[in-house]
Amino acid sequence: MHEAMDVSEVGVAVRTGGVRAAILRAYGDVFTIDIEIRDGTRVALVAVADRKPRTFRDPASAMRLLQELGIPQGSFELSGWTPQRARDAALKRPDRSRALKAAHRTAAADREFRRQVEELLALAQTAEPAAAAPRDSSLQTELAALLNALPVPQG
Repeated sequence: MHEAMDVSEVGVAVRTGGVRAAILRAYGDVFTIDIEIRDGTRVALVAVADRKPRTFRDPASAMRLLQELGIPQGSFELSGWTPQRARDAALKRPDRSRALKAAHRTAAADREFRRQVEELLALAQTAEPAAAAPRDSSLQTELAALLNALPVPQG
């Protein structure tokens, strides 16, 4: 038998009655799955692409996979689990932090722009109509300044 099996291989083993149980193991802040086959041998569940142990940050995701594979029973080994490490890893997401801050800045600039445009439109409605407004009116100048102040989207 194999020392490791990917999801499709485990699926075949389950359908042919070759799987006895699963063992959910914790290593630091991730979980892995070992499959106990009929003869008592344990094999690691691995990723298809690199054949390295498949890891799960959330044990519920691992259990969902086991349920989908049709493995209704098993055990768990938590002696290697360090939940504080998992919490620390989850809290430190500088990439998401930068993206959220940029989104908040853009939203604030958009709100301010809309407020100023509404203010100028209200002002324009209350202003007396001029027979021939000069091309460079103060309203047009203000509107152009507002448009130029818009943040440039960054992709």
